[in-house]
Amino acid sequence: MHPLHTSAIFSMLLVLNGCCTKRECEELNQIQNVVFAGFASDIDSVAVEVFVAGSNFSVRVDSAFGPAGTAYPGDSDQLVYLTNGLSRFHDYRFTLRWSGMEEVFAVTDLVVVRETCNSCFPYNPAGNFFDQLRGYAVNGRPEFGPRIIIRRY
Repeated sequence: MHPLHTSAIFSMLLVLNGCCTKRECEELNQIQNVVFAGFASDIDSVAVEVFVAGSNFSVRVDSAFGPAGTAYPGDSDQLVYLTNGLSRFHDYRFTLRWSGMEEVFAVTDLVVVRETCNSCFPYNPAGNFFDQLRGYAVNGRPEFGPRIIIRRY
């Protein structure tokens, strides 16, 4: 085979293999925690309530009560773990308690996009599609991103 043909074939294989990113893809229902950024270790306890989406927090389907924790020692972000992961069919209410005070955060309007992950052109099997979180609202304020982060302002 001519060296030019060999180089062209080799280049095509590299390009096709390069589009297979092999990244980890986290599906919406695999997100098991919510981040409370800037709360340090102020949080004593958290009540998590799960409601049917769009029910104006009137149809509760689950609730839990427990502590928040940090992912790393000395971290200023607190993590609150969910019992069943996130769902586009639910709204969430987090009630944080610390030093005799209480603050409530409502998470609604989850924006979920079905997209491919680790697809290799032209082959794109059904198993490569994932529900990815793209946005949400905290107390009515729109936020964007693949994780729910509630910031202390």
